[in-house]
Amino acid sequence: MRAIIIVLLIVGAVFVGTLLFYPQEPATSEKPGYRPTLPEWAAFLKFQPPSAEPLPGTTLPTSLAGAESWSGRFTAGDRKVATVRVRLVDGKAVTVTASEPGQDEQFLCIVAKGAQRPPGCDDKNMADGLEGSVVVRKGTATTNISAPSGPVTLAVND
Repeated sequence: MRAIIIVLLIVGAVFVGTLLFYPQEPATSEKPGYRPTLPEWAAFLKFQPPSAEPLPGTTLPTSLAGAESWSGRFTAGDRKVATVRVRLVDGKAVTVTASEPGQDEQFLCIVAKGAQRPPGCDDKNMADGLEGSVVVRKGTATTNISAPSGPVTLAVND
């Protein structure tokens, strides 16, 4: 009987903790399409595949001028899946396109808060915050990173 009570208390604590720290309803000031995020202290719970490796001789970009783009190839190596992570450090917006033979093309938009979305960026391909990633499966993906809204500073796989 004591074990049942302890189990029920633990289940109740997890339930209440989930309600407090992982809200499902948007706050009144949030726009539609609100996606809850884990608190910073719980970031270790979020699965992060390993970083995809750039092919030899590839220099990763740290900044792009307005309307400039960078293209490079990344590989997952011997892993089944890896990611190319892009973080917007300074600037308005970055778009990332990744294509891999036999896979659908991926499109990602990273837009600073308050900045206007570039053409083609909608809710389904927006990054959460200032960081996002595209997936590289078994093979090599051609990745194009561009700055459609002016100069940007960025970090790739840091």
